[in-house]
Amino acid sequence: MIGIHFQVRDDYMNLKSDAYTENKGFCEDLTEGKFSFPIIHAIRSDLSNRQLLNIVSQKPTAIEIKKYALEIIKRAGSFTYVENFLRNKEIEAMTEIKRLGGNPLLEKYIETLGLDAGK
Repeated sequence: MIGIHFQVRDDYMNLKSDAYTENKGFCEDLTEGKFSFPIIHAIRSDLSNRQLLNIVSQKPTAIEIKKYALEIIKRAGSFTYVENFLRNKEIEAMTEIKRLGGNPLLEKYIETLGLDAGK
């Protein structure tokens, strides 16, 4: 559960986080042609529109193309979908940790990596 949360969060941050951009580059998953969780959701939300699929397949390096891909993902509602998915995984993980007797370190880990951490 925590591993799934971590990977989906990493996929999301790659596309949305300014700090991630500073450390790893702007939307590197697109440049690598990676079909990450938000990208898959966007593609599946409109199977008749192959634009995003074509962009990812080309492994773009141009900032403008990546920004256009982000707009497609946003219009598909994928960022909202991923945010809700992550919040649900955080709740599930905390519930499971508590059900198993609690673990302050794991609870802090989930809080720290939580989508709303620092807000």
